[in-house]
Amino acid sequence: MNCRAIQPVLILLLWAVLLGFSEQGQVEVIATLAPGNQLQIASGQDASLRTVIEINWDGDAQLPLCGKWRLAGMMLSEFETQFKKCLASFYRKIPEVRVQRLNPLLVAVRVGERGGTLTTHRIHASLSLSSFLAKAGFAERPDRQVRILTSYGADFFLRPSEIALEKSLRWKGGETVLLEPLPPESEPASVDVLGEVRRPGPVRYRPALSVFDVFREVQGPTPQAVENQIVLIRATTGERIETHWNDRNTRLEPGDALLVPAVRESHWEKGLRVSNSFLSVFNALLLVVLTQRKRIP
Repeated sequence: MNCRAIQPVLILLLWAVLLGFSEQGQVEVIATLAPGNQLQIASGQDASLRTVIEINWDGDAQLPLCGKWRLAGMMLSEFETQFKKCLASFYRKIPEVRVQRLNPLLVAVRVGERGGTLTTHRIHASLSLSSFLAKAGFAERPDRQVRILTSYGADFFLRPSEIALEKSLRWKGGETVLLEPLPPESEPASVDVLGEVRRPGPVRYRPALSVFDVFREVQGPTPQAVENQIVLIRATTGERIETHWNDRNTRLEPGDALLVPAVRESHWEKGLRVSNSFLSVFNALLLVVLTQRKRIP
């Protein structure tokens, strides 16, 4: 390919890259009025109208003669037109009035601990959250999270370890930053195994967990277990399902329980076991007596 044909393309690409770098760091000014904005009202005919008003966190401002108005969300030109209409009721001839937004990148944001007093601060629209908290006198702590409540219906949660704390945000004014304790971590879901198993207790749940998988975790049933009459109790419905320890098809759900019954003894087996216990005790006592007699001179 001809190098001379490529040269204009490279120049255009280089120009685009430089233009992109020159625009980095610039914050787009919000077109509408926002909480925290200051407006300068100038009039060459009536000095009582010359003032600087500030839109509070609620989005309201106190205007000369016209009282309290909701200004957040209005265009500057719209406000100026409505303000002149209001002044028409106080003057025979409407005085010349000009309105200027002094610093559109300063907005009002509230901050405080949940349940405590909230304070309002005027901050730059691109200030990072960590810088804002430091400016407001709140140190970052690992035992609490940050909740950002917005006036446009979107809430955000940020934990202390999240890198978003250091990044520049796009504040629009009217947000509330709440510092609140971290919620307790929920215990992992599990399946309870009760009865005749070698290691009874909870088994951590995982997807596609089968009855066989659980019994492998608890090291299998004991010799006294009835292996083919294990009862599965569903946590969601309370349904009782009979299964066996080698069941690889039945899938368990979080909170399910497995009950492993013991072998039931017949009357003869129970009597034999009790007799053997008595004989063991008798033999032990007899051994103690014989030992004592040997020690007597």
